[in-house]
Amino acid sequence: MRNLKIWAIALVVFTLVVGCRSAASSRPAVMYRGDAQRSGAFDTKGIRQLSGTLWQFKTGGPVWSSPVVANGVVYFGSDDDFFYAVDARAGQEQWRFETGDDVRSSPAIADGIVYFRSYDHYLYAVDARSGQLVWKANLLDISLDEGEALPREQYDDFISSPLVANGTVYAGGYLSIFALDARTGQEQWRFAGPYALRATPAIFGDTIYFGGFNDLYAVDASTGQEKWRFKAQGDLAYAPAVSDDGLVYFGSKDARLYAVDGQSGELKWEMNPTDGTSWVSSSPALFNGMVYAGTSMAASLYAVRMDTGEQAWKFMTGGWVWSSPAVADGVAYIGSRDKHLYALDAQTGQELWNFETGGSVYSSPAVADGVVYFGSLDGSVYALH
Repeated sequence: MRNLKIWAIALVVFTLVVGCRSAASSRPAVMYRGDAQRSGAFDTKGIRQLSGTLWQFKTGGPVWSSPVVANGVVYFGSDDDFFYAVDARAGQEQWRFETGDDVRSSPAIADGIVYFRSYDHYLYAVDARSGQLVWKANLLDISLDEGEALPREQYDDFISSPLVANGTVYAGGYLSIFALDARTGQEQWRFAGPYALRATPAIFGDTIYFGGFNDLYAVDASTGQEKWRFKAQGDLAYAPAVSDDGLVYFGSKDARLYAVDGQSGELKWEMNPTDGTSWVSSSPALFNGMVYAGTSMAASLYAVRMDTGEQAWKFMTGGWVWSSPAVADGVAYIGSRDKHLYALDAQTGQELWNFETGGSVYSSPAVADGVVYFGSLDGSVYALH
């Protein structure tokens, strides 16, 4: 009888432990653009009226990386070669991790591990609490002489931000997209072909979507086999966004914004917001029936209807918009080369407020619990509330 009780207790403990582990592993990953579909929409309180700066955290170099907030910590990289973890409320450094080059990648956090790229060719997996290295994988897929840096073409200043889904990390190298085991870093497959230096993938169902030179690719997430490709007339340098009904939205350096069917690659609509004068230079955000995207020389944020591609409104900034928009609680946020972050009414495009930094804002904002976080080329990450 006593043995039966011991076995019963052991079974209960085992069940609780497994259940807790299962619950932890089932938590959705947190990443650049808010989710695995790269929607740019944040289900949290927005800031219609700016109270001020909650904190400003200074790094040793310009901050291109976009912050990601998870479990009360803000994660981001800097051109000082470090990746940082900072307390989201107090702005105090929790830890920093040194790489061999600029960290312009934006992170993904899943199951207690933070994943990010560096220009030193590596994808890093680091313990989210301690900052200790778990593993790193070399994603260099071209031949370089010893000491030679990864090529950077003019105006191509970002690098791939990883995606984590179903126990796999997906990230772009220079000419390939890699799929790696999230626990070990072991390569599962790679898809070679597109110019993918900054290819940041999105996922919907069993399909990975990412841009290359003139092409949007749809690839099986498990095998890496190509399903289809859609040809544009310019480089697709920014992450696509996938709606809940499976449409894929993306911009191109051919000055067009596209919507294609995620299953077939069939074009639904395309629109040219600037009459061919400017790249669509950001990843789109999807919110409440609208697509939001920024443009370069036209220095504008555009709102376009998701179903038709009809323009709803545009907002002019004072400089190129390389930042990607974020939307939360009816407020759209966008950074500009003019050193400002802008907050706009998402339905009308009316400016609610703006905030000036000491450098261009190419980092994309993230919103959590009534605070908006973003980086600036002045070397700081800001938290506004």
